[in-house]
Amino acid sequence: MSGDGESTKEASGGDHAKDPGDGVTWRVERDVLGHRTECVVDHGSEWEVADGSASDHYDGRVWVDTESFAQGATSSADFTVRWPEGTARSRAELAATYGPRNCDVVLTVETWRDGEPFASRRWERTIERDLT
Repeated sequence: MSGDGESTKEASGGDHAKDPGDGVTWRVERDVLGHRTECVVDHGSEWEVADGSASDHYDGRVWVDTESFAQGATSSADFTVRWPEGTARSRAELAATYGPRNCDVVLTVETWRDGEPFASRRWERTIERDLT
């Protein structure tokens, strides 16, 4: 625990991790002058699969402006499988911004085959908020 009363857990790990929190970042950041508070998470792992290996990585950030109360979130997930005959990878990214009347969302999905781009798609939506 740090002297300011907040706890920060950051470690690097993988299959050898002894503590379930090893390899996980889970942190709260406060920018007093910038009027912004954020929660950050980041973790990933690698493991063996039949005739190959797989890995994943997740990260995310949720924030709020402590003056206007505007809010937002970003996250990404990356997954890779490696076999002798080839490698497949996918990545999804999500960004959302919340205002008093709407939520703006952008979702992007990309895939690769043997390191070369294979397919991608992007969606954008504005969703009305009903806070009553």
